[in-house]
Amino acid sequence: MPFMTHTEGGTWPSGPATTVTNCATGEVTQIRTAFAFLVSTGRPSVAGIAGLGPLAACLAGKTEASLSIDCRGPGCGGTTMVTATAGGINFCGGAFTSQAQVDAALFHACVLSCGGLEIDAWALENHCYAGHGTRTPDANERDKVLITGATSGGSNILVGAFVTWDRTAGTVRVTTSGAALNVDPNAYKGPLQLTVGGSWP
Repeated sequence: MPFMTHTEGGTWPSGPATTVTNCATGEVTQIRTAFAFLVSTGRPSVAGIAGLGPLAACLAGKTEASLSIDCRGPGCGGTTMVTATAGGINFCGGAFTSQAQVDAALFHACVLSCGGLEIDAWALENHCYAGHGTRTPDANERDKVLITGATSGGSNILVGAFVTWDRTAGTVRVTTSGAALNVDPNAYKGPLQLTVGGSWP
């Protein structure tokens, strides 16, 4: 499946049509480097967190060969860096500011591709890629993006696919094991949330 392509040329006087990837050559290199970092760092980090065995197993199957990879495809706009489905990842232009940013964006997308929600992807990215391309959510992202798809656990608690987020305390724990993720509690503290919606930048 790997990289999505398009055709260029094929009309006079440009000569015969050629097939090129939607991602520029340098972007392809950055994405491949990000996959290597996922193997060396991201997957082992997730595998070492109690209760995340199913996610670790899913991430083990996320490779260049198993995903369709696109650049600047549908869903890009504003500050969005990456979008994902079970079978594909779409990098937006803002993801390519540095290699570390591409690394973090790929990890985030792979968690989404494994069925995670935004709270799962953000919190795990903050925990597993701390100091490497990740950043804490701002108030707008916290209150509009991280709540996307999450269900209420009562008392200002939201539940994702893999983690439970206590918005009052600013803590995130693996739902099945209670293992705490290393996130900035000040960034994750939020007011009582009554509505859901948003998308990841």
